[in-house]
Amino acid sequence: MATWLTADDTELQVLWPDVPMDDAVANLFLSAAKDACLAYAPELIPTGYAPVTLTWPTGYTLRLTREGDVITGVLTSSGGAASTVIRPLPATFLPAGTVRVLEYNSPDAPTAVLTINDVPALGGIGASYSGQIAAGETITAQWVGDPVPGDGIPDSWVLAQALQARNLYNSAKASPGGDMDGSGYGITAFPLDWQVQQLLRPRRAVGVIA
Repeated sequence: MATWLTADDTELQVLWPDVPMDDAVANLFLSAAKDACLAYAPELIPTGYAPVTLTWPTGYTLRLTREGDVITGVLTSSGGAASTVIRPLPATFLPAGTVRVLEYNSPDAPTAVLTINDVPALGGIGASYSGQIAAGETITAQWVGDPVPGDGIPDSWVLAQALQARNLYNSAKASPGGDMDGSGYGITAFPLDWQVQQLLRPRRAVGVIA
């Protein structure tokens, strides 16, 4: 599975060799192409993220949920003292990027902190907390999650987006008069050609019995 292209992606130069050098212009055409592809492509079944609850010996719990790229963790206090136990984060709830020290303070008790960080002893990323808050009170944290296997869009859709963006761009260059409001700006509509349609909704051969 893959993700939609932006001007920052290195593979864009391969898929669209004459891409405009201006990133803002390239992103404009890529965004328009993405919308056109989504309008024609079949609906994707979104990846499901089953909630997970981590529990500490003191009774603290951290409930993890995920909606798209956004992960929400709700740490609920049992009222007990802080624990030094570190819980590993499940793969679907790992933070994206290389920044690993994420701290969230309780607004009611600033000494209570939920931390998401690299833990060498675990060989991965873990969640821990320090301090103490009243029983039943919570700390809510949010972070952007890493892509997970099976998430994203089919690889063929990425190629379809690049082809459609290139077609839109070439059409605009060939017909610069696509100005609808008199402002001097505009894009001539360019329908999806058969190659782009085939990438989004492949047509399979049907056998005929003679």
